[in-house]
Amino acid sequence: MRRGIGKTRIRLAKIISDSLGIICNPEDLRPAGGRNRNNTTIHDSYAWEVFARHRNGVKFWAGSFDTMTECVMAGKVSLKAGEISAG
Repeated sequence: MRRGIGKTRIRLAKIISDSLGIICNPEDLRPAGGRNRNNTTIHDSYAWEVFARHRNGVKFWAGSFDTMTECVMAGKVSLKAGEISAG
Protein backbone atom coordinates (compact mmCIF):
# COMPACT_ATOMS: atom_id res chain seq x y z
CA MET A 1 0.00 0.00 0.00
CA ARG A 2 2.84 2.34 -0.74
CA ARG A 3 0.77 4.35 -3.19
CA GLY A 4 -2.53 4.25 -1.32
CA ILE A 5 -5.91 3.00 -2.46
CA GLY A 6 -6.25 2.44 -6.20
CA LYS A 7 -9.26 2.50 -8.49
CA THR A 8 -9.52 -1.31 -8.61
CA ARG A 9 -9.94 -1.47 -4.85
CA ILE A 10 -12.47 1.39 -4.91
CA ARG A 11 -14.55 -0.33 -7.62
CA LEU A 12 -14.37 -3.69 -5.86
CA ALA A 13 -15.57 -2.21 -2.57
CA LYS A 14 -18.65 -0.83 -4.34
CA ILE A 15 -19.29 -4.16 -6.10
CA ILE A 16 -19.04 -6.05 -2.79
CA SER A 17 -21.36 -3.58 -1.06
CA ASP A 18 -23.94 -3.83 -3.84
CA SER A 19 -23.71 -7.60 -4.40
CA LEU A 20 -23.47 -8.82 -0.82
CA GLY A 21 -25.30 -6.10 1.08
CA ILE A 22 -22.47 -5.31 3.49
CA ILE A 23 -20.74 -2.05 4.32
CA CYS A 24 -17.41 -2.31 2.53
CA ASN A 25 -14.88 0.49 2.19
CA PRO A 26 -11.77 0.30 0.00
CA GLU A 27 -9.64 0.24 3.18
CA ASP A 28 -11.40 -3.01 4.21
CA LEU A 29 -9.85 -4.91 1.26
CA ARG A 30 -6.36 -6.23 1.87
CA PRO A 31 -4.00 -8.47 -0.05
CA ALA A 32 -3.70 -11.76 1.80
CA GLY A 33 -0.56 -11.93 3.86
CA GLY A 34 1.42 -14.60 5.55
CA ARG A 35 4.10 -17.07 4.68
CA ASN A 36 1.93 -19.04 2.25
CA ARG A 37 1.54 -16.08 -0.12
CA ASN A 38 5.28 -16.19 -0.86
CA ASN A 39 5.41 -19.95 -1.36
CA THR A 40 4.67 -20.64 -5.04
CA THR A 41 4.21 -24.39 -4.47
CA ILE A 42 1.05 -23.81 -2.41
CA HIS A 43 -1.94 -22.97 -4.59
CA ASP A 44 -4.70 -22.84 -1.99
CA SER A 45 -4.12 -19.46 -0.37
CA TYR A 46 -6.37 -16.44 -0.86
CA ALA A 47 -5.32 -13.61 -3.15
CA TRP A 48 -7.09 -11.01 -0.98
CA GLU A 49 -9.36 -10.71 2.06
CA VAL A 50 -12.11 -8.37 3.20
CA PHE A 51 -12.69 -7.33 6.80
CA ALA A 52 -15.95 -5.37 6.92
CA ARG A 53 -19.34 -5.23 8.69
CA HIS A 54 -22.86 -6.24 7.80
CA ARG A 55 -25.43 -3.44 7.81
CA ASN A 56 -26.60 -4.61 11.27
CA GLY A 57 -23.06 -4.19 12.67
CA VAL A 58 -21.96 -7.85 12.73
CA LYS A 59 -18.33 -8.34 11.67
CA PHE A 60 -17.77 -9.89 8.24
CA TRP A 61 -14.66 -11.64 6.96
CA ALA A 62 -14.16 -13.47 3.66
CA GLY A 63 -11.37 -14.30 1.24
CA SER A 64 -11.06 -14.87 -2.48
CA PHE A 65 -8.92 -17.03 -4.72
CA ASP A 66 -9.80 -14.73 -7.64
CA THR A 67 -7.78 -11.54 -7.98
CA MET A 68 -9.34 -8.15 -7.32
CA THR A 69 -9.05 -7.37 -11.03
CA GLU A 70 -10.95 -10.54 -12.02
CA CYS A 71 -13.78 -9.63 -9.65
CA VAL A 72 -13.97 -6.06 -10.96
CA MET A 73 -13.99 -7.27 -14.57
CA ALA A 74 -16.86 -9.66 -13.77
CA GLY A 75 -18.88 -6.73 -12.39
CA LYS A 76 -20.37 -8.71 -9.50
CA VAL A 77 -19.32 -11.18 -6.83
CA SER A 78 -20.95 -14.05 -5.00
CA LEU A 79 -20.36 -15.48 -1.55
CA LYS A 80 -20.34 -19.17 -0.71
CA ALA A 81 -19.00 -20.63 2.53
CA GLY A 82 -16.87 -17.60 3.36
CA GLU A 83 -15.32 -17.43 -0.08
CA ILE A 84 -15.94 -14.61 -2.54
CA SER A 85 -15.80 -15.46 -6.22
CA ALA A 86 -16.17 -13.42 -9.38
CA GLY A 87 -19.52 -13.54 -11.12
